[in-house]
Amino acid sequence: MARETEYPVKSVRTDFLILEALQSLGGARVTELARYLNLPKSSVYDHLKTLRNCGYVEKRGTTYVLDLGFVPLGASAQRESRIYRAASDEVTTIADETDAYATLTVAIGKRAVLLMSVNRCEELTPDGDVGAEISLKHSAPGRAILASLPHRRVKEILTDSNEPDVWEGGESHSLSAELRTIRRRGYATDTPNSNVRRVAVPITDPRDHATSVLSLTAPSESPEREITRLQRRNSIGSPQPAPGAQGDVMATERRYTLGNRGSIDASSQPGGTEGSTSSDLVTRVKETVANIESNLAEEE
Repeated sequence: MARETEYPVKSVRTDFLILEALQSLGGARVTELARYLNLPKSSVYDHLKTLRNCGYVEKRGTTYVLDLGFVPLGASAQRESRIYRAASDEVTTIADETDAYATLTVAIGKRAVLLMSVNRCEELTPDGDVGAEISLKHSAPGRAILASLPHRRVKEILTDSNEPDVWEGGESHSLSAELRTIRRRGYATDTPNSNVRRVAVPITDPRDHATSVLSLTAPSESPEREITRLQRRNSIGSPQPAPGAQGDVMATERRYTLGNRGSIDASSQPGGTEGSTSSDLVTRVKETVANIESNLAEEE
């Protein structure tokens, strides 16, 4: 529960509660909002009328929805944020170089929100539009944020969220153990499906708390896809192949050929394709996060 002194102007706080409710509900009528927020209908109506006259709420029949007045504000907030300025070029670069889906997720209060995404793989479905709320428990970016926080804070956030069942029965112990593992190794992972891998690495502030997370989602590597990716990477922007480029492609072809003959099981042997590709993915994301943190430090 927020302390009274946190919101000296209660009417402003009520405006934002109504706006956040409209976003969560995807639009609502006065009665529905009053019940949802436990506020008098007359008060909700007056706030909606003011917000509508200011261009931030639109009325469609009897339903109120967010209006376009927020678009320039949101775009400006994104551009002016320190993390966006420090990370935007890096997010684009890692997506381009890996032919994958890269996202920048930020912690805002007790929520995780998608600030930026770049998708360079048609096989992958984006998590949502910029501004979409990302699950703290059921996504790698969300768990990477939780792993940087004290246990008490994690419990407080999830209890107040739409995922309070996390702390019932043995679920709390299971999640706590997973967060300790993420904290120890420095990244979170998940597999939206059997053909996709995702790695999320926190971008930390001086207190070592994750204020944002870089994640990279890529299809599990197949022989054809890895060879095509190497050929494409080595041909972009250069009339001549980079030194060793052709050797990379030939080594990849040879590794898969041996695997198909039974001499090397590329997917299950230590150092095989799946394991090494996952390791490479983690290394690549961590390198990019280091660049972002360096960019942030330069702004201090």
